[in-house]
Amino acid sequence: NTRAEILQTAQRLFFERSYEKTSVQHIIDEIGIAKGTFYHHFKSKSALLNALIEQGMAAQMAILQPIVEADGLDAISKINRMFAETSQWKTANKKMLQTLSKTLYREENLAWRERAKAQSYAIVVPKLAQIVRQGIAEGQFDTHFPDQAARMILSINTNLSDAIASKMRNPELEIAAEHIVEIVNANHNAIERILGAPPNSIQMLDPAFVLQWFETDAPEKTSMGGN
Repeated sequence: NTRAEILQTAQRLFFERSYEKTSVQHIIDEIGIAKGTFYHHFKSKSALLNALIEQGMAAQMAILQPIVEADGLDAISKINRMFAETSQWKTANKKMLQTLSKTLYREENLAWRERAKAQSYAIVVPKLAQIVRQGIAEGQFDTHFPDQAARMILSINTNLSDAIASKMRNPELEIAAEHIVEIVNANHNAIERILGAPPNSIQMLDPAFVLQWFETDAPEKTSMGGN
């Protein structure tokens, strides 16, 4: 329970103050525990950050692993389901993501963001490559480089997330949501080319949901329907 409380408090303080401006002493004072108790659970603030990132990655794997292992699903269906379930989660947690994007993309949180990105690549790329290999075996994909294809697909997804986060952080920026939709459609096409997949077979995001993420004043929708 103490370890969970440290993680929860640290995450809140990192959001409020930034990672760089939050010290171990801040966390200790906030909870009211001894310094030795903190260091019993975490060797350093860096180790604490790693634990927070691993906690987030565990949630990511809870979505990804069942899709990778699903029987009776071809590779294209698995990739589209992976993107769809991620999109569903983001839409259901829109308000939290808007807050998170403002926090993680602060300059002083660069170390946190880059570490999280590296951890995400380490977890997601092998699973995505497994799906790509399945698609090659099924004759749906035509690529000789499944591991690199998986990394490039994740890179495309990351770049799109960065663009969306930029719009969420700065609603006043003259970046039309329709331009984000254009980027989404271009990314669909790029992923299909990387995989050697049939045209219009991959849907990374439903553009309608991308527009919904920018509806800051409208009531939040939780019913997703299909994708």
